[in-house]
Amino acid sequence: MKKFLTVILVITLALSMTLTACGSRSRPSEGQNIGEKLLSSDSSSTTTKAPPLTETTREEESNQVSFQEFDIKTLFHLDFDESIERVFTFHEGMAAIYYYDPDNPYGLVWYYVGYIDTNGSLVIPMEIPYSNHEIYEDGIPNFSEGLVRANAFLDFPFDFSYGFYDKTGDLVIPFQFAYINDFSEGLAPVAFYDETSGEYTWSIINTSGEVVIETDYTYIGRFSDGLAVFGISDGTRYGSKYGYIDTSGNVVIPPVYNHARDFSDGLAAVTEGHWSESEWGYINISGELIVPYGYNSAWDFTDGIAAVSMGDDTFGFIDKEGNAITPLDFDIDLNGRFFGPDFTPPALYNGLVALITGDWEDSTLNYYNSSGELVHSFDEYDFGRGFSEGVAAVRCRDTKLWGYIDMAGNLIVPLEYIYAGDFSEGLAAAATGEGDLEALSWSLLELSVKAS
Repeated sequence: MKKFLTVILVITLALSMTLTACGSRSRPSEGQNIGEKLLSSDSSSTTTKAPPLTETTREEESNQVSFQEFDIKTLFHLDFDESIERVFTFHEGMAAIYYYDPDNPYGLVWYYVGYIDTNGSLVIPMEIPYSNHEIYEDGIPNFSEGLVRANAFLDFPFDFSYGFYDKTGDLVIPFQFAYINDFSEGLAPVAFYDETSGEYTWSIINTSGEVVIETDYTYIGRFSDGLAVFGISDGTRYGSKYGYIDTSGNVVIPPVYNHARDFSDGLAAVTEGHWSESEWGYINISGELIVPYGYNSAWDFTDGIAAVSMGDDTFGFIDKEGNAITPLDFDIDLNGRFFGPDFTPPALYNGLVALITGDWEDSTLNYYNSSGELVHSFDEYDFGRGFSEGVAAVRCRDTKLWGYIDMAGNLIVPLEYIYAGDFSEGLAAAATGEGDLEALSWSLLELSVKAS
């Protein structure tokens, strides 16, 4: 697949640039508290009481967060034979891209995924097929430990075979598995399908593709903190019970849970009890219940906080002792609207988490710290994402165009993009155009810290 690379003039944007009306903001006066307590908002729907919070002055907040000045420049445009619809975040020097194929013979929403390197070269052609169902359920795979999982389409509707590519574009572990999870800690779980029994069994391979642990488990997850979720059939219509194994395949935490998530930040969310009535709590790597059961949903911990939900429509954040640091009444649909149909809560990045308040017609972008204190609030932005490498992508309420702010809240890249991705490894993808996904023009932006 031929690639055309057009190098364009480098544009350096100073931190002191003139702000647009959408990018301007009222700032606290000297001595005004920017650590406004989130819990002072209307939290009548909150069922978990939070501990008192410590007020934070702007000087104290500045000591907690290192504000830096950045240069952001456009490296080059991406120009390929197919119209790129999305360029994802870089991981290990590689980023996924895809285009949409409306003319596939199966009547499905069908995407073809490939991978570029930091030079914009197409290393893995856009030939890996994914249905919209797969993308929404599992997301687009990223490189992990030098390899990325991929699939080959075998038969309609969802019959695939899975293997792994390396960073040179070689298929180093051939398509042979019924399903796979990412490599982590040198190991990857893989599934085999038994046509006689009609059942799947999971094993674990090393980076050479050799099976090093063979099991009869119904599922094995990705290793994290030295442990991976595994499932066994419980002999009921509900399917499986889940526990955790170590990298040698030894059972460390018995399979007693109805649901179990990967370990993150030393804790894992699990449910126990009757399947239809189970609630979520958190265990440590010894299997001890640290945060009691009581949540309708629970997600991974990051830097000491995790999102939890007491109902189907709202969520908030707790610490590792189960104390609510925010009300649990943030709207799931409002905060998840850019994450697909399966809600993925915002997480704490660079010490701040982005949360949207208001409603669909009149939403406001806010950033809170890990103590639940309001650090920034922007009426001019109706959506934004978490900080990454000191900057965050934000969207103008009026124009629906994206730009970037720094951690002090300054607009440092104009609001001129149809889409702006997160920075990772110093790079981010951004698109201009008229809004037609098939006519977007994608560029790679480079982030660097200004010399003092």
